Amino acid sequence: MVRDRIQSALVLEDDADWDVLIKAQMTEFARGTRHLQKAQLPLHSPYGDNWDLLTVGHIGTNNFPNKDQDYWLVKDDPTVIHPIRRKWSRKPDLSAPQLGGNHTRVIHAVSKFAATHAYAVSLRGAARLLYDQTMLPHAQAIDMGM
Repeated sequence: MVRDRIQSALVLEDDADWDVLIKAQMTEFARGTRHLQKAQLPLHSPYGDNWDLLTVGHIGTNNFPNKDQDYWLVKDDPTVIHPIRRKWSRKPDLSAPQLGGNHTRVIHAVSKFAATHAYAVSLRGAARLLYDQTMLPHAQAIDMGM
């Protein structure tokens, strides 16, 4: 990717599965990432131009502790997993009275995440990952290193 100057890539684990509504999901994900970046037109990427790694599929995420964060909420998304299967350290209030049910997708800046089922990486992000994996003294498997 870095050698060939590929601007972005989507990486899926070999056993990843996706919903038939993936196009609608990614369209809303793009709206959320642009909102969080406060992106201004014109853009080179539908996901905004200021990102290294987008966690599209995972088991759990941490946001930034002790920092107020902005969230993009997608209500009534039938593809959202049940709350019992979610792993969060911090989260917005997703209870039914506030957001109308258990099918709310949350898009937010991530400080850590677990189980990289799917992620997008920008050219800048790929270069940073390569640097971290080759120059730091304790390089790990790429999903652990991220």
